Amino acid sequence: MVTEPVPEKQEVTSCMLSSCGQFVVYGCCDGLVKVFEVESKSTSVIIRLGGPVHYLQVCCSNGFTVIAAAKNNNLKVSVLLQQL
Repeated sequence: MVTEPVPEKQEVTSCMLSSCGQFVVYGCCDGLVKVFEVESKSTSVIIRLGGPVHYLQVCCSNGFTVIAAAKNNNLKVSVLLQQL
């Protein structure tokens, strides 16, 4: 079983596993989108939205792209060209 070293304190509202299986991306009720790297077991905040995360989409084909939307219609895209 793969888990974070420290449990998440905020309610998780959306979650996705990357197609490459190396990352778990999840959004919280406080508007933060975080990525958990399975191999290193490290977690990073990659997006800050203005409300609870409602939608996530992850793509690993050319770098690492995350699309996130909040319930208040705020939409953000994060593109990382290198792995975390």
